[in-house]
Amino acid sequence: MSGLPGRQINLYKDDWDKCKERFEAFWEGELIDRCLIAVTAPRDRPIFPDMRPKKARDLKEYWTDPEFRFLNEMYRFSSTYYGGEAFPSHFNNLGPGVMAAFAGAGHTLAENTVWFDGRTVLKDRPEYSRLELDEKSEMWMVLTRMMDCFLKNCDSEFMTGITDLGGNFDIAAHFRSSENLLYDLVDYPEEVKVLIDEIDRVWLGWMRLGTLVMLKGK
Repeated sequence: MSGLPGRQINLYKDDWDKCKERFEAFWEGELIDRCLIAVTAPRDRPIFPDMRPKKARDLKEYWTDPEFRFLNEMYRFSSTYYGGEAFPSHFNNLGPGVMAAFAGAGHTLAENTVWFDGRTVLKDRPEYSRLELDEKSEMWMVLTRMMDCFLKNCDSEFMTGITDLGGNFDIAAHFRSSENLLYDLVDYPEEVKVLIDEIDRVWLGWMRLGTLVMLKGK
């Protein structure tokens, strides 16, 4: 099945062939025997019993270290039962709306998320200049290293992908703050439209670059 893991995934899911048939039927608008369902649960005994999760030294390692992320994800896969059409997959999570950091916003690492603040980019009112994708930004480099690590080491055992770029208004709120953006919608609606168009342009540009990174890693 195009775009999904190969036979090595049977290491975690011994009914993968039947699972693929159900997915293929679903995308064709057909039904083999039942609807798709995904169920996960902890295994009584991990597939790799000697594997142990690693505790991060600090928030920086937790969010930005590819090896730390990879080893802990492998432990999660080994310790999880995948029922129905569930299968092992990795999400390169760097916080919702990380694209703002690719275009100049600052970021703060937290225990459960990453916060972004681009109010220094767009200060007093939405007189929006052209946003640019900075391929040398810290978070861009973190993400490309993360994607490269997982793509090179997955060996068709699991799926991996890009990150949560965020919706265009979510990203706009990172640059203006949610409160200011709401006022902008009333006071400067046309300029908000320009900002959203700019975000869409950068968003699509990142998707093209992100796809190239994935194809290169593959």
